[in-house]
Amino acid sequence: MSRTLADVMKRFGQAAVIGELMAGVILGPSVLGKLWPAASAFIFPHDPVVVHLIEGFAWVGVIMLLLHIALETDLSVLKGMGRTAAMVSSFGMVIPDLRGPRDRKDTDRFGIAASRPRDADPRCRNRR
Repeated sequence: MSRTLADVMKRFGQAAVIGELMAGVILGPSVLGKLWPAASAFIFPHDPVVVHLIEGFAWVGVIMLLLHIALETDLSVLKGMGRTAAMVSSFGMVIPDLRGPRDRKDTDRFGIAASRPRDADPRCRNRR
């Protein structure tokens, strides 16, 4: 599915990685878990060991994706967009910080929303 969506994105003039990311979202728990929960539970079991293993592979995948994107970046294109890139990156940090969810109770100290309450995880109940 990843290869197919990558080819479709290439035909639309987009980067192949966009199709690969779309395949990950479709096959992940976000879409597949909602449409077919039994298949999602089979692919992503709730065993803590498996969850941590998948999380480790996900981090390796993110690092490889960023490396791949960095290697394909054409720096000559970026040189002409220095001011625009600086403005976009600045506003990308400032605006979320101004309206961030830090005042909500389900966020950690960095303002990142928790995926589940701390009390739902039995390993965290005694850590207060």
